[in-house]
Amino acid sequence: VRLFYHLGSSDTWILSPILGRVFDMNHAELLRHITQSYSALGERPILTPKSLSYYHCPRWRNWTMSPVFVRANGLSKTHLLGAEKLFASLSRFHPYDSRFAYINLLGKDSSPIVKAAFKTAKDAGWGVNPNRASLNYWEERLPLDLPKSFSIISGRYFDRNLYKPFLRTMKQNFEVSAGFMKELDAMMKRIEPRIRTVALIHRSGKVAAAGLSATRDGRCFLFCGSVSKPFRGKGLWRQLVAARQMISETQGAAFWITTTTNPRIVDKGDGSIPVIAIKKGSA
Repeated sequence: VRLFYHLGSSDTWILSPILGRVFDMNHAELLRHITQSYSALGERPILTPKSLSYYHCPRWRNWTMSPVFVRANGLSKTHLLGAEKLFASLSRFHPYDSRFAYINLLGKDSSPIVKAAFKTAKDAGWGVNPNRASLNYWEERLPLDLPKSFSIISGRYFDRNLYKPFLRTMKQNFEVSAGFMKELDAMMKRIEPRIRTVALIHRSGKVAAAGLSATRDGRCFLFCGSVSKPFRGKGLWRQLVAARQMISETQGAAFWITTTTNPRIVDKGDGSIPVIAIKKGSA
């Protein structure tokens, strides 16, 4: 299967051979859905050149939450200069903002086109981020088949009966700091109407799993999802995805994505695409 590694809303795309299934929708439509899913997290500033596509997630301007993609037939020095100009214009940085310009690529390191992008980046003094992630996406909602011993609760991010259980799972499963949650809360105040918190509760009253969804214009971004240790190995991650899909569907969602660095949940969507970041000043 051949798939594109640069994203955007243009009709021109770069092809890169990666593993995946035969997609129900055509490639351009699929990639457009993926790109626009990030609009649920932020707004799209106008950049130069216009072939750069970028959604700014408040207080989280980094390669995982605010990706910069290229809508063109190749990565050029002009694109790198455009990203550098964006970051040079910034006067204020939050703790989880990147201090360096970056551009996101989708595809395998071994792809000739990705290799060409690496060379362009290296020649311009950029480097490849050693960290890797994968983007899972779903074109259809997963079936919800939750065991009878579990129930679903959902609501707005700052709802009292949801905020504390969600905070507990974040601390237990991600070991997040108070500073992390402070920045996450500040971000949520900007986009809270699009956010829903979903939790799976065991009949004992314990929170088995919890996560967030952000929905806008028919697309949904799933994030901060986790399953607590005593409940792992029971298929609850998939059920947490299904539950968030069900809730976000009431907001109009019909396409879902999530990014992950967890090898256990890579390739668990309808499709999965490797995510690579090239960054100014990286080794």
